[in-house]
Amino acid sequence: MRANGVLRRIALHPAAKIQLVLGKILGRFLLGVVQIVYLLVVSKLLFGIDYGGNLMLIGATLLVFAWGCASLGVLIAAVVTNQESVQGLCTLGSIAMAALGGCWWPLEIVPDFARQIGGLFPTAWAMDAMHQLISFGGGLPEIINPLLLITLFAVTTSVLAAKVLRFQ
Repeated sequence: MRANGVLRRIALHPAAKIQLVLGKILGRFLLGVVQIVYLLVVSKLLFGIDYGGNLMLIGATLLVFAWGCASLGVLIAAVVTNQESVQGLCTLGSIAMAALGGCWWPLEIVPDFARQIGGLFPTAWAMDAMHQLISFGGGLPEIINPLLLITLFAVTTSVLAAKVLRFQ
């Protein structure tokens, strides 16, 4: 979009920069919402996954996580000057965060140093919340800290994306 001048033309519209950035984040967020709904429905219907009575909290956790991921993607696209590299960097970053954050294996089985490194990523916070909700039947009190961390991550990456995105 930057190479063919789309962002420059968008910047000419009478909208604030933050509105334009939030629009880009919203588009990616909505794609994540479609994927979340699809995977929740398929896992329930095909695999009989029991979400217990926490479906609303599971949904809230996944929605805030999707917002953070969408914002991070826009931030990466704003920072990286070679736009052909953005998709590769986002893919590599998501794979690394998934592995380090406990999406591939539980962090309980890794050494302490790996658990501490994994705890730095929003994937670990989301996995903590999901684990509490699905495996242990926890509620809002058990997930409030990871949910607040994910929200802080989403807000921070959104603000940073708005600050660094250039329309040139």
